[in-house]
Amino acid sequence: MPGVLYCIGSKHEQRFFMSNKISSKKLAYLRLVILIILVAAVCQAVEVLAKPLAGLQSASATRPLILTDEVQKYPLGLNLDILEDPTGDLNIGEVSSPAYDSQFVPNEASVPNYGFTHSAYWIRFSLDNQTTQITEWLLEQGFANTQYIDLYLPRSDGQGFDVKQTGALRPVSTRDILYPKIVFSIDLSPQSSQTYYLRISGGASMTIPLTLWTKDAFIVSSGRILILQGLFFGALLALLGYHLFFLITLRETVYLYFMLLVVSTLAVLLEYTGYLGAYVFPNLYFIKPYSFPVFYVAFGISIALFSDNFLQLKARHPKLHQINLSIAIIWGVGLLIIPFAHYLTLARLMNPVLVITFATTFMIGLYSWQKGFRPMGFFLLAWLGMSASFIVVLLVRLTILPSTYFTENLYELGFIFMAVSWSIALADRINLFKTQTDQANRNLLQSESRLSQILEGLPLGVVVYGKDQKAQYINKRTAEILTNPDKGIHPDVDAGRTLAQSIEHFSFHVAGTERIYPVEKFPVFQALKGAPVFADDIEINDGERNIPLEMWASPVRDDLGNVESAIAAFQDITTRKEADNELDRYRKNLEELVRKRTAELRAINTQLDREVEERKNLEQSMLQRIEWLSAMNEIHQSLIGKESIHA
Repeated sequence: MPGVLYCIGSKHEQRFFMSNKISSKKLAYLRLVILIILVAAVCQAVEVLAKPLAGLQSASATRPLILTDEVQKYPLGLNLDILEDPTGDLNIGEVSSPAYDSQFVPNEASVPNYGFTHSAYWIRFSLDNQTTQITEWLLEQGFANTQYIDLYLPRSDGQGFDVKQTGALRPVSTRDILYPKIVFSIDLSPQSSQTYYLRISGGASMTIPLTLWTKDAFIVSSGRILILQGLFFGALLALLGYHLFFLITLRETVYLYFMLLVVSTLAVLLEYTGYLGAYVFPNLYFIKPYSFPVFYVAFGISIALFSDNFLQLKARHPKLHQINLSIAIIWGVGLLIIPFAHYLTLARLMNPVLVITFATTFMIGLYSWQKGFRPMGFFLLAWLGMSASFIVVLLVRLTILPSTYFTENLYELGFIFMAVSWSIALADRINLFKTQTDQANRNLLQSESRLSQILEGLPLGVVVYGKDQKAQYINKRTAEILTNPDKGIHPDVDAGRTLAQSIEHFSFHVAGTERIYPVEKFPVFQALKGAPVFADDIEINDGERNIPLEMWASPVRDDLGNVESAIAAFQDITTRKEADNELDRYRKNLEELVRKRTAELRAINTQLDREVEERKNLEQSMLQRIEWLSAMNEIHQSLIGKESIHA
């Protein structure tokens, strides 16, 4: 169900959110995937539209190439007739028959290039040997990554063809000459002519730079090319060793990622140019459909990781770091599908992803440069050089640009430019970090100086212990408290005493006893275990008296939260203990006085209670006496009254 957009407004803000709660990070990933699909579709469309429209060209007979003694190298591009076999089912008997003669189309390009395709292509060419004595010719297929190529040689009796089958996905032993590119040997007697057929197929780019050589000319040319290629790959290996030295010396992660980038670049180029399959792993030809995509994926991942580390995106630009990480993850997904996808499908998927990787890295680098990251100048130059050379090769594979010596080999110049520029960028980065480190060191020294002055001025003893339980720093007050000249005891960091040795050396013992203070309960030991601790039951003996101490200890942690040291602060609390003892005596005296006064008051109260009781008794007696007298008075008055009546 599609998400419904709601709007919640207030005076200060307006928030939008999707009812199906799609997060912004998921939307970013979705946009990236859609972008990759669009680029892949555009590349595929361009590839299809750029292919030669063979059906619109007129067919003609094979134009024979005349071989003479004066020329030793013949590009065959304009002397080829080509037939596309979309199904790949045609055989030599069919294509060499008169029925298919008119379906061959004359090639109009110096180098036929049909891009990535499933179709097989049949190539027909004729040679007319007008030389006087040259009989051995070498046919070179200049695109080393041609997977399957078959040369059909007409038999001398005119009855059919002999075939030579080789290619990048066939054993090197099937080649006539051990060479990174595919070379066939053709025997053609002087003053004779012959028509030959080639069948080329596979999932790689269908680029057909065919050249016919005399043997001597090929030896000279191939020797020169091998020397130049050796210098090129040797330069990359030297660069690898150069940065390996820096990795071992400086232990910077960026050099590791740069080495991974150089190694993956070497692997891609060695596989692409055929050197890996011809000279390094000649018996592992069957893994090429998987090895080359794996190298390609490693190249893409190493680009993302190196640029991310070089630009410090995780710390400087976290959102850009997430984008770079997403690209690396997409390459990782590509790695998982390699065993299950066809080589051609992988090529059509990975090329757009690599274009996006180049573009994204360049834009991120440009953004970092605008933000003032100084080493980005050389980084961008390197990226432009490598991107331009790669895009040129990609455009050639997509048939947009013609396949020439320049366009096919520009990548070598681009990669050399990249390697040199990135080396300079890394050196500039080192210089920048060195400047920043020197400034940080100066600031640190100033901070340490200020901290040292503060610690030295504290009325507390301060000691710093390392994880090895040895003192690393003591301040002046610590020396004053712990020094005992009579016993020759002086605190000294250089002595290298452990915590247990220091407790015994300075006679730390439990207050009020002669028992040495247990190491496992000592505050510093507890702090090194990660817990802040306070204790006031510690004493040291200076030979004349026991000095009571109170101590605080706290762990010092690194950025990961691990305890790397502990700091302890302590002070002599003799005066405070004496004051406490005096107060205790005053308290006891006061309690005694209060007790005595209370007893006196209690006695007085008892006496008063007796007097009050006696008074109450006396009052009671007096009241009874008064009542008796009153009664007697009434009786008396009564008697007097009666006598008066009688009288």
